[in-house]
Amino acid sequence: MNSTKEHWLGLLLVVGGIIAVLLLYSWGFLSQSTIGILIVTIISAAITSGTTILYRRIKQTSKPPGQGLGTDLYSVGDFVETRPIPPNLAVLTKEQGQRLQREYREKLSKYEQDLVERYNAENLIVWNGKQHPVSVLLEVRCEEDQVQEKFDVDANGRVREYRIPSVILEWGKEELLRFMKEDPLVKNPDFPDFPNSDIAHFEKFEYLNEKLIIWYQKSSFYDYVLTILSMDVWSKSKAMKLRDILEPGGTQLKGRLRSVEESLCAGTLGVNCIVKTKDGLFVVSKRSGNVSNAKYTLVGSATGFLRWDMRTNMGSPPSIFFAVKRHLYEEMEVQEYEIRQIVCIGMVRDLERAQQTDAVFYVETTLNFQELEQRRALAPHRREIAHYVPIEPKKITEYMVNPDSSPELIGCIYLLVKVASDKIQ
Repeated sequence: MNSTKEHWLGLLLVVGGIIAVLLLYSWGFLSQSTIGILIVTIISAAITSGTTILYRRIKQTSKPPGQGLGTDLYSVGDFVETRPIPPNLAVLTKEQGQRLQREYREKLSKYEQDLVERYNAENLIVWNGKQHPVSVLLEVRCEEDQVQEKFDVDANGRVREYRIPSVILEWGKEELLRFMKEDPLVKNPDFPDFPNSDIAHFEKFEYLNEKLIIWYQKSSFYDYVLTILSMDVWSKSKAMKLRDILEPGGTQLKGRLRSVEESLCAGTLGVNCIVKTKDGLFVVSKRSGNVSNAKYTLVGSATGFLRWDMRTNMGSPPSIFFAVKRHLYEEMEVQEYEIRQIVCIGMVRDLERAQQTDAVFYVETTLNFQELEQRRALAPHRREIAHYVPIEPKKITEYMVNPDSSPELIGCIYLLVKVASDKIQ
């Protein structure tokens, strides 16, 4: 029923109710005091009904935050992607690219400031007086033998599996997944069928006696998409973002993210590497559009999430150090014997993806930068990288304020400075 019909029906019921009360009074069935009470009750019910209809109309016509800021937001059916979408400069003229890039950075700056305000009680990275939308979860320096990884099991010894929150079902799981498959922020041209796969859900961790202990549950890439990557999807009918339920922050959670253990999201543990070459250069990667996250931005040398098959044998839990070696090969064609050192230097959480935690690694290779450039054309996932950026150690902190630097890269450089400053001398 549309709102106009609802208004007329409500008015008809109110008038009819009052007439019926007056008739009953005139026939002697009601006393004077009773008629007053009934009329007040009818009018009160009418006011309540009208308020409900007005609220529903406001919700239906509410616009998502960010709409009308210079670039149309991606919208299909009930859903709208509210996170700013970076322009693909490769298909634009110079003038178009400059204009859209300027618009995008203005919107991204506002979006990031909103995140900083929402989660202002987190341990945010501050650089040159500016707060970044990255929270430091752990500062540490540990080798592979200092990390112990475990399955999170039930009383029967079975590995627990992540369960998607009921809000995803209420919003329409299949409809949301279809929306995300075409979302320009997530859509990957190299994988148009958007295949699903098993991933390791980061359940909890502790650092005790110079040992980092991590527990994993089993999850899926679709669960990750429906929670982490859908965080800023707006529902027109509900007049809110998914973030407002999964990770509201603000006064509701006292400016904090939920703890890792309390998270409602399918947060895999990502790995983010910063590689130092034989000739003393740090390597940063500029991402292409053939990825599902952080398109066209500067990221670490090799990045990715922890897939369920990234383990030394079928009976062991997934391994972040195994994942580092796998991603170094897949994205850079670096073989294990060409790795001189891998050190975990901490964990950060990207506020854009809320419960996405990245373990950060410092890596030394026996290859020089020119050799890495030559290898890039052979890497299995070479289309994910547009090009490499060689950086002298003394200039690495300049990328803390580079407008193209992703939150992942900012977290990576920050931990490098805080934990492994001897590596940037």
